[in-house]
Amino acid sequence: MFLLLFATAPLAASVWYLGETVVPKLNFERKEMYRVDVRKGKGSASSRQGRIYLQTSPTEFLKMESYDPKSTTGYRVQLQKVEDGRVMSRVEADSMRYIDSAWVFTPATITQFNERDITMAGRDSLVRSDFKFTPDDLIRLNIEPEEMSYKDIQSLVGRLQAAGIRAARWSVDLAFKFSQPFATFIIVLFGVPFAAFRRRGGLVLGFGLSLLVCFVYFGFQQVGKILGYGGTLSPVWAAWIGNAVFGFFGLILVWRAPK
Repeated sequence: MFLLLFATAPLAASVWYLGETVVPKLNFERKEMYRVDVRKGKGSASSRQGRIYLQTSPTEFLKMESYDPKSTTGYRVQLQKVEDGRVMSRVEADSMRYIDSAWVFTPATITQFNERDITMAGRDSLVRSDFKFTPDDLIRLNIEPEEMSYKDIQSLVGRLQAAGIRAARWSVDLAFKFSQPFATFIIVLFGVPFAAFRRRGGLVLGFGLSLLVCFVYFGFQQVGKILGYGGTLSPVWAAWIGNAVFGFFGLILVWRAPK
């Protein structure tokens, strides 16, 4: 049994390697074809995206009514600073463009909400070089995780977290990138005892049981992902709970299988 699991390791490594190199590229091309040829839209790197909300820091929140990746420009922008549930200031601008590693609001209206009065000031431009997100990050918000490699998602999560932006969904997808190749070991664990069932109950019984386990296993994985997205489970638990539960029962079946 352990020899069989050891022999499965190269298969799991192949799944990981393909998932990091070939699969993301093909998934991107497939979905890009759907976006362009089927939906008659433009590519993800050139089409204007809809409304975007970002938390740029623990106290600042940014809203764009639309974003154009080709010109790296957001339109009808509003940046609010909130402390203790109270709006302290607000910046409003017609556009926000990425220039020389900084985001430039033009023209900008700055409103300060003091305890006793409200002050407003207009500026031709306002430069913010402290934002941690880049135009590539805004494009990736419109791209599915299966179109990205582990390193791409890891880099995105790091930059979003550094900016104070909640990245729970991407953290779950990152954890799943690492846990999914281990599905090969789960299949082998259940395949060995089912081979004994196949000898006793016939090919149809063994095949049916294998399909049932695969269906329940991948369904269990999707439930874990949903719970992770919702914050009920941590990203690590969301990604590994299916492997842990089915790995445990797989080992029990192997131990009780007819020798």
